[in-house]
Amino acid sequence: MLAVSSARKFRVNEFLAVCVAGSLLYPTPTAAVESGEIAFTLFGIAVPQFSYSSSVFPVIFGVAGLSLVYHAIDRFVPDLFKLVVVPALSLMIVIPLNLMLLAPIGAWCGIGLANGIVWLFSTLGPVAGFLLGFFMPLIVLFGMHQSTSPIQIANIAQMGYDYLLPVSFCHNLAESGASFGASLRMKDPAMRSAGITCAFSAFMGISEPALFTVQVPNKTPLIGAMVGCGVGGALTQILGVKCFGFVMPGITSLPVYMDPTGAVWNIIAILICLVASFAISAGVAFAFTKPIEP
Repeated sequence: MLAVSSARKFRVNEFLAVCVAGSLLYPTPTAAVESGEIAFTLFGIAVPQFSYSSSVFPVIFGVAGLSLVYHAIDRFVPDLFKLVVVPALSLMIVIPLNLMLLAPIGAWCGIGLANGIVWLFSTLGPVAGFLLGFFMPLIVLFGMHQSTSPIQIANIAQMGYDYLLPVSFCHNLAESGASFGASLRMKDPAMRSAGITCAFSAFMGISEPALFTVQVPNKTPLIGAMVGCGVGGALTQILGVKCFGFVMPGITSLPVYMDPTGAVWNIIAILICLVASFAISAGVAFAFTKPIEP
């Protein structure tokens, strides 16, 4: 799915993009990662080994490379041979290039981002919560938010809870609030209806419609979402909110914030964070968004 969506962005054949992504999960290197052995070499150079099963950047980088190579070859191949030659040559060049260079760079980027987030939270606490929350709309905008999923899963496996998912939960409510606040400024009934629909979608856990339909085109609601999520993210650290199960953040995920010990504080704390994120985002978006005429 990531390969297909990336192919649409980079304007390259979706089936070839799936082949590039699929090569990252070829059984030989996947088994080598688990066993610690060297999978294979290319031109005498050992291919870097990573587990790409939950990766984001390697797929995006690989499809981006495919787009460049495909369009470069397409310019020089006669129309008579394009159907066979261009796809074959593209894959012959890009798959080795991706395994040797692009995918490892993407994996290192994801590891660096994840390690940076862990360092921030262990060092700065509430400040880290604010920073991650403040920039979360931009992280989602560029499709980088899934890079934290391995950290979240590992935290739940090792400690029984995670401290990053609550920030993502606040982000969805902030996007919902910003979209709702901006929609109140819209004079066009169709735009207002779309804004409220996007607000409901983010409230349920899908923030992209609000982000791309309301926040980015109008800009001030985006600032509102960033401020609201920043405050909510800081509050999650101050109040010590924990998420006890890996689930996509949305209002229906509230049950996983119930403390297994029976204590009620955690569910109260996350509700405080969510209300603050929604209210602040809605207030900022409403206050600074100019009335949008039909």
